[in-house]
Amino acid sequence: DQKLGKEKAARLEEALLHMGILDALIIAPQYREQVLQSEEGCCDRYLFTDAEYVRNNLMDWLDIDNPDHDMFLYQNVSGVLSAITSGRSDQAATWIDEDGNYKIGVLEGTVTKQYTPCFIGSTAREQYRLDKIAELQQLLEEKQKEIETEEQEIIEVSKLQPKEIEDYVNSLKDMAKYWY
Repeated sequence: DQKLGKEKAARLEEALLHMGILDALIIAPQYREQVLQSEEGCCDRYLFTDAEYVRNNLMDWLDIDNPDHDMFLYQNVSGVLSAITSGRSDQAATWIDEDGNYKIGVLEGTVTKQYTPCFIGSTAREQYRLDKIAELQQLLEEKQKEIETEEQEIIEVSKLQPKEIEDYVNSLKDMAKYWY
């Protein structure tokens, strides 16, 4: 959170998302051939941990959140981040600058600068978590209201006499003739 600041973290995260890096699978090099032989209809993006180290890289800007002190996780993630140049470079094949501009091979791009980060930084992750909880609570309340409305309709129908239900069903059948 402290190395980049909120605005730069947002631009970096948006660039990583546009580049396909943020949600790519990190794969150890010994699984390269196996992973690249995907089945028809399947696709994904992969970051192999044997990428070549560059001197000024994303590790200068980011810290790896590793509360379990998992060395395997740390080595794999740091290996990928160490292969992406931090800052614009004419020599680097892949870079991201602090404004969110990026290059990946022959492709260069920009970001909207309107993105709200949800993965980079503990504060961003916590806010994203809270926003998701609020969104799901709202959805739950809406569904509960729908259920209550349906239950009320069921109760109303259950109060009808058999002859009233039969008349109602027949009226629906008569209307259905005009629907098709």
